[in-house]
Amino acid sequence: MYSDLEHEIIWVTQETQSRYFNLYDLIIRKIPVQIENADLYTLEEVAEILSMSIVTIRQYVRKGKLKATKQWKNWMVSSNEIARLLYMKKYGVELDKDEVMLAIVDGELYEDNSYIYQYRIITIDDILKQIKTPSSIEIDRYIRSIFPKKKSCCIYIEAICNIENFFKRTGDIEFSNLNKLNTPFANLLPDNEETIEFLIENAGKLLEETPKDALNTINKKFGDPNNIKTTLSIYKTLLEVCWELKLNKQD
Repeated sequence: MYSDLEHEIIWVTQETQSRYFNLYDLIIRKIPVQIENADLYTLEEVAEILSMSIVTIRQYVRKGKLKATKQWKNWMVSSNEIARLLYMKKYGVELDKDEVMLAIVDGELYEDNSYIYQYRIITIDDILKQIKTPSSIEIDRYIRSIFPKKKSCCIYIEAICNIENFFKRTGDIEFSNLNKLNTPFANLLPDNEETIEFLIENAGKLLEETPKDALNTINKKFGDPNNIKTTLSIYKTLLEVCWELKLNKQD
């Protein structure tokens, strides 16, 4: 399907611009996306992202136009599938149902749930149309043609399925929509081992903080105190500490 030159271009793109270094496996070797189901959205969230009615989204699912999976009591749609529909809607083209959707992402992907300032959904064919040699300079030129001014320290070309909470980090939907999910909340939040270690090491000092300082600490370690995600993150941390205490007591 792809020429030797195109193989090289995809490989160089992966090695120079990808955070997760699996573009070649996903696109060329057709290795199944093992973490596709890790970033799922309710039909209501899909409707919001696509600016379509929930009735239309449900019709798409019933007709097989939008691939959805049943988790607990909710129909859920992967970020890759949402991106595929967004791309087809924007450019008026048809894409294979197994198309691996990519994005040029202006944001720090090494930080859990860090904000994505700007992004452009693309396909591998878009890259191969613009980049004719396996050169990091030409790849950088292509990226700069999309985003002349970057807002973060890094810009990546990444498979959307690799990026946890993609459409929440872009601001297309709010994390507050977590309260619509009927699924274990701990599965929806990142690990917080570093935060737990920080709290253990500084517990005495933190107990002496004023309410204002405490809110600043919460904002720094967990997020906006007024955000439901922050509340759930704090609750998850408390439960994990209690669980560790219980295990240690049993030992």
